[in-house]
Amino acid sequence: MVRSFIVIAALVAVGCAEDEAATSETTATSEPLTQVLPTTISTGFPCPPIDGATASETSAVADTDGDLLTDCQELYHGLDPANADTDGDGVNDFVEVDDVTDPRDTDNDGVIDANDDDDDDDGILSIDEDLDGDGSPANDNTDGDGLPNFRDADDDGDGQFTADELDGGAARDTDGDGDDDHVDADDDGDGFPTLSEYGPEAANDDIDEDGIPNHLDDDDDGDGVLSIDEDVTGDGLISFADDTDDDGVLDIYDDDDDDDGCPTLDDGTDDPNGNGIPAYLDEDEDGCSA
Repeated sequence: MVRSFIVIAALVAVGCAEDEAATSETTATSEPLTQVLPTTISTGFPCPPIDGATASETSAVADTDGDLLTDCQELYHGLDPANADTDGDGVNDFVEVDDVTDPRDTDNDGVIDANDDDDDDDGILSIDEDLDGDGSPANDNTDGDGLPNFRDADDDGDGQFTADELDGGAARDTDGDGDDDHVDADDDGDGFPTLSEYGPEAANDDIDEDGIPNHLDDDDDGDGVLSIDEDVTGDGLISFADDTDDDGVLDIYDDDDDDDGCPTLDDGTDDPNGNGIPAYLDEDEDGCSA
C-alpha cells in the first residue's frame, strides 16, 4: 500500500514538472512586444535607438504627416515630420528617401533628395519638371529611360545635359515648336535628332563653321536650303537615304548636293531647265544660277 502511494506521488510530481516546463516555454514564446509597429510605416533604423539613445515609443512609431516615415526617422534625416513633402517638390518624402538607411542623393550634392528642391541639379526646380501639371514630377519622363526628369540630368536623352540646354537658367526653344530644347529630341526641328547632330554620333558639330552647332542650326551646311527641306525622300526625317549624289555626305551636310561642281548656295532652288528638279539637286541644269 505504501509502495503504491509512492508510485502515484512520483507520477504526480513528474506531471507537475512537465506542466511547469510547458508553462515556462509558453511564457517565453508568448511574451508581448513592448511596442506594436504599424505594418505600413517604414520602421527600424534609426529608431530606436537614435544617436545611441533610445527613442521614445511615440516618436519611434508615430507618423504625424502620414508619409510612411516615422517622426523619429524624419528628424534624424533633417526632414519635417509634420510635412509629407519637406522640400515642396511634389514628391512624397518616403518616395524620395527610398532607403531610410541610405537616403537617395541624386546629384551627390550632400543634400538628400527629400530635402533638395532641385534633385538632379540641372538648374530647373524639381516641381517645375512636372510637365503634365498633375502636381507631381515623379511621372514625367520625356526620354522614356525609366528615370523621371526631376532625377535625370539629360531629360530628353539627346546627349546634352539639361543644364546645358538652358540660356542663363531659362528654358530655350530653338525651333519654336513649343517644346523647350531640354525636352526636345530635335532642337532645331530639322528632322535630324539632336543626338545625331551633336556628340559622339556627329562627325562635325558645326559643319558650316558659322558658330552655331548643327543641333541648333536650321541650315547645317549653310547652303541656303533649310536642313528640313533637304529631306530628299520626303519621309519627314533626315536619314542616310537623303544623299542626292551618293557621295556618302548627307545633303544637310553637303555644300554641293548634286555634285555638279556648282555649290548648292549658287545653284539655288529655281528650276532653270523646267524638268521639275530644283537646280541644287539637278546635275544637268544649265549652269550655276549665280
